[in-house]
Amino acid sequence: MSPRIHPARDPRAKPRERSRLVRLVRLWRTRRPTTFREKVRYKMLRDHRPLIVTFADKAAVRDHVAERVGAHVLPEAYAVLDDPSGLLDLELPASYVVKPTHGSGACVVVSPAAPADAVLPPAGTWWGYSHVRPDAVTRDELAATARFWSSKLYGQGPNREWAYGLVPPRVIVEEKLGAAPALQPTASVASTLQTAAPAPDDTPVAHGGPAIPAATDDTPVPQGGTPTAPPGDGIPDDYKLFVFHGRCRFIQVDAGRFGGRTQDFFDAEWNHLPMSGGPAWADPEPPRPARFDEMISIAERLGQDTDFVRVDLYHLPDRVVFGELTSYPAGGDSPFDPESFDLEFGRHWTVPRRYR
Repeated sequence: MSPRIHPARDPRAKPRERSRLVRLVRLWRTRRPTTFREKVRYKMLRDHRPLIVTFADKAAVRDHVAERVGAHVLPEAYAVLDDPSGLLDLELPASYVVKPTHGSGACVVVSPAAPADAVLPPAGTWWGYSHVRPDAVTRDELAATARFWSSKLYGQGPNREWAYGLVPPRVIVEEKLGAAPALQPTASVASTLQTAAPAPDDTPVAHGGPAIPAATDDTPVPQGGTPTAPPGDGIPDDYKLFVFHGRCRFIQVDAGRFGGRTQDFFDAEWNHLPMSGGPAWADPEPPRPARFDEMISIAERLGQDTDFVRVDLYHLPDRVVFGELTSYPAGGDSPFDPESFDLEFGRHWTVPRRYR
């Protein structure tokens, strides 16, 4: 039996999110979950295995992935910094990604492909995504942003996404992955400056949605296609594989993170699902990735030790790259339209009476 972690009542959390009474009420309300959202909330309150903390830690999870699948699927890590000041003197290429290790939904992508007028928001005002050119951001600005990230409690506290509160707040710098060529040229979509969720210094950071790991995914090239230059800002697409009891059942494809965002869902046979999680469907529909079977195999190996995890992967022209592991998609508030898919996703997940 694995040891269990009992999260402390973190003083950074709002009183409601560290209240024992609130926790007892939520335990009662989630005692018989049936839908996907209900089961995510059930897991948040009951699954206190150290493995969940490893999944949440963007640095520590790399060792887990290397052990289960192999280091070849990991993006190159240039540095893992306890002190954001280390960014000031770090030697880096023209393109790279900076992100916090103790949360999701925040990163700075630095690359020459960013919009010419994109700027980094002032430090201390946001927790989100930004894509800027190397000459548009100073190391002092990056370090200030990273210090702000390190000061925040992500996941709201022990009654919510508790695992993030136990991850040491560090900064990881990884390679910026390029997008795969598209089959057909696509009209360029103007990129937004950033997708930022304002986060005042005294407010814990709630789940901000899917993250862009330093490695980002790409638009796969169907076999036999004629590649053309990648459109837009060169940020690859994001493949999110929902793994239940070691079996991948659904795949979410997010494209256009910095402009013209789309989102599509597929079953494990790559049949498009008639559902929405908010953003519009891509047009044309995303083709089945050339390395789809390899992606499924990687995801299932990473999910074999738990009842549910979402495995984010990136399909590049020459390889599949790991992104992150997520135990609590959208903090238990994933949107489903129609709502019947909340039950359909939950149908594949049998939560245990006790996590061991």
